[in-house]
Formats: sequence, structure tokens, C-alpha cells
Amino acid sequence: MLPRFHRLISQLGFFCPLLIALSAAGAGFELRTQEEPATESTNPFTRYILRTDWASFELLPPYLWTHQLLTAEQTLVLMAKDASTSIRLKLVEAESGKVPALDTESLRRKTGDAFPGATVVGEYRYCWQGLYGPCFDLAHSQTGTGRLSSRVVFLPFRGGYAEFMLTAPSDQFDKQVRGLSRVVDSFRLKAGSN
Repeated sequence: MLPRFHRLISQLGFFCPLLIALSAAGAGFELRTQEEPATESTNPFTRYILRTDWASFELLPPYLWTHQLLTAEQTLVLMAKDASTSIRLKLVEAESGKVPALDTESLRRKTGDAFPGATVVGEYRYCWQGLYGPCFDLAHSQTGTGRLSSRVVFLPFRGGYAEFMLTAPSDQFDKQVRGLSRVVDSFRLKAGSN
């Protein structure tokens, strides 16, 4: 399905974000795109607005990347144009009105389960909007793609947490981590949500 998705993106060009926003609406999880015009100090850019049953979020995707919405999983997948690198954003609801305490040990196990055979090569605390969440770097390989590296970041917020997962070829990882940081830094819980 993903190759068809990429072919559709390239064929539809300009109209694709509108069409995907219209077709991506699902039960309790939808994506809208908002085109922002150029100003004196910025180039034009696209803002993504994610809405769940329990909150709304904004983020800025990497330039020229495509996306796929996995409604049942409440996950947004951002994909580099050459499909070598992806960033997955999964939103997890917790008790309304509270910032969940994220247990590093259980999230380390969850991360290991997502990447069987991977080696944790780094563990950090990631600061986002004055809150801290665990972050793990992993080295792994996949048949047909060679050596891969991943960074998984868990960010708590009032009412839940976000799980960002970058996966890239190991030789491009440092460059792609900067792109992940830009996406995470742009991620916002919209005012009035939750």
C-alpha cells in the first residue's frame, strides 16, 4: 500500500494535502493541513493539525515529506521523499487533566519489543516545553535495508503522551535526528484541548 501511496503523492502534487485531509478523517483521529503563505521572514510552509476525540495538536512536517494516517492506531507516519527515513507519531491518551508519569523501564521494554534484536546504544532525557520524557537510540538491521538506527522519544503532556519514532539508515542518522528535533520542537497541544 505504501508504494501506491507515494505514487499517488507524486501524481497529485499540489492537491494531495487537501485530498488526504479529506480522506483521512476517521473515527476520532483526523489530520488537516493548513498552508501558510510566505512572509518577509519565512518561506511558505504546511502546518499539520491532528485532532483526536480528546485533544488537538499542531506540528510542522519536514519539507517535501509525505504522510500516511493510521487511524486505528492514532498514528501519523511521515516519510522522506526517497522512503529511506520515517518518523512515526503515536498519540496515547492518559487520565484527563494530568501529566502522566512515564516509567522509563517499561518504555525501554516497549521500545525493545518494537525492535526485536536491536541494541540500545543511548538513553537520554528529552526536554520538551519544560517536561521531560525518556529517549532511546537503537541500532538494528532489517533484511533488504541493511543497518538502521532509530530514536524513540516519549513526551508527556496534560492528558497523555506522544511517542515519536525516527528510523533511518545508520549513515544518515545524525542528519535525520536534526529533522526529528525540528518536528518535536514544533509539536504543540492546541489551546483549549483536553
